[in-house]
Amino acid sequence: MVSREQRTPGHRGRGRPARVFLLTDEARARHGRHTYDDLATAALRWIAVQGGEAAVGEFAAQRVAGLEARCRTAMEGAGDEPVARAEALAQALTPRVTLPRRR
Repeated sequence: MVSREQRTPGHRGRGRPARVFLLTDEARARHGRHTYDDLATAALRWIAVQGGEAAVGEFAAQRVAGLEARCRTAMEGAGDEPVARAEALAQALTPRVTLPRRR
């Protein structure tokens, strides 16, 4: 993995990372190209074709509702300390990755 300065047009606001981390060419060759963005775009197009634009909107609304619920729950249990609240919110916003079990 390598890092480089984050390029942002204009002023970089608070909370934005100053650096981005990327796979090296060697790591990309070893692990293959990820196509998550392509997969997500294809899935949303399929939903739009099969269920209409309203289905895409409903999917997005459900995702946002889930995110709001996670953040609300995290903040309710975080107390009044600003650092604890920030850590709880960061934890709620951190994607959860579940790896397949090894057999």
